[in-house]
Amino acid sequence: QAKLAINDFNFDQIKQFLPPETKLQGSVNAQAFAKWAPEKKPEVTLSVNMPKGQVEQALEQPIKVGWDSFSFKAALA
Repeated sequence: QAKLAINDFNFDQIKQFLPPETKLQGSVNAQAFAKWAPEKKPEVTLSVNMPKGQVEQALEQPIKVGWDSFSFKAALA
């Protein structure tokens, strides 16, 4: 089994990997759990939460998408 937690990962940490015309502001929190065994189905859960942020793409017509908060949960069992 495996557990992973990412707390308050600021998107500024990855801006060097983004194209110069893309600006991403905000942060993310995520928790994941995975469990597997022979002859059994894998179990996976994922929870992601992003507080206020935005993404901006510089094109002919600039595109800006913002959010106050975004979260989702997913499970495979």
